Amino acid sequence: MPPRKKAETTEAAEPERRSTRIREMPEKPAPAPTAPKPVKRAKKVDPELSEWKPTKKTASKKRKKADDDVEDKEGQAVEEETKPKKKVKKSEETKEPAEEAKASTTTRTERRRSGAVTVQPTIEEGSEGKTLEENLVVGSFLPDLTLHKENGDEINLNTLASQTGVVIFAAPKADTPGCNKQSCHFRDSAADFRELGYTVWGLTSDSPKALSRWQEKNKFGYSLLSDPERKFIKMLGALNGTSTKRSHFVFEKGTGKLLNASIGVKPDESHRVALEFVKSL
Repeated sequence: MPPRKKAETTEAAEPERRSTRIREMPEKPAPAPTAPKPVKRAKKVDPELSEWKPTKKTASKKRKKADDDVEDKEGQAVEEETKPKKKVKKSEETKEPAEEAKASTTTRTERRRSGAVTVQPTIEEGSEGKTLEENLVVGSFLPDLTLHKENGDEINLNTLASQTGVVIFAAPKADTPGCNKQSCHFRDSAADFRELGYTVWGLTSDSPKALSRWQEKNKFGYSLLSDPERKFIKMLGALNGTSTKRSHFVFEKGTGKLLNASIGVKPDESHRVALEFVKSL
C-alpha cells in the first residue's frame, strides 16, 4: 500500500478541531432592549395670545420706577407742607381791579357765546383828542400817517373820516380763503354801510400791486390800504408777531374818533358784527 500523505491528514483534521472549539464556546447574551426615547410634543400656541409679554425683570423695573415716583411725590408734598406760607395782604385797592377784570371777562365770554368775538378797549383818562400812537385806545383819533391805496395813490389816514364815517377791516393776507370770505362779505354789505353814512376800507400788509389784482378779481366796491411795514396795523393793536389779526374798526364821521374795535373775529362774522354796531349808534 502506498504511504499516506501528511498534508491531506492535517488538512482534514484541522477543520474538525476548529469546529469543535467554536461549538464549545458559550453563546453571547442577546443585547438588552433599549427603552424608547420620550417624544416631546409641540405646544399649541394661540395666535391671539402670541403677543409679546414683559418678562419678570421688566415688570420689576416698572414697579421699582413706580415706587420711586411715589416717593418723589410724597417728598415734594412734605417739602411743600414744611415750607412757610407767605401771607398775602389784600387791600381795598387790589380788590377793586380784580372785580373789574372779572366783570370784563364775563362780558367777553357772553359776546363769544353770542357769536361775536369783540374786544372793546376801555377809554383811558385824557385820551380825548389824542391820535393812535402805540396802543389801541377807544376815543383816540386816526393818526397822521400816509399809506398807499391799491392804485398806488398816497392817502393820509386822518382825512379818511372827513366826509363819512369809516369802517376799516384788517385781513392777514390778500387772496387767501379766509380773507376772501371776509372781504367779499364787506363787498356785499357795502351798500348797507353807505346808507348809514359809513365807507368801507380794507387794510393788509400786501403791496399795492397785489391789492390791485385782488380787487380786480373780486370786484370790490371799496378801496384797499397797503401797510407793508404794519405801522397802522400795530397802532390798531392787530399785530400778531409777523402776521395780522383779523379785525375791524369803526371811526366816527368828521372827527375820525375810534368808536369800536373787534380783534380776532371770524371771516364770516366780521361784517355782521360791524354792521350791528353801526346800526346801534
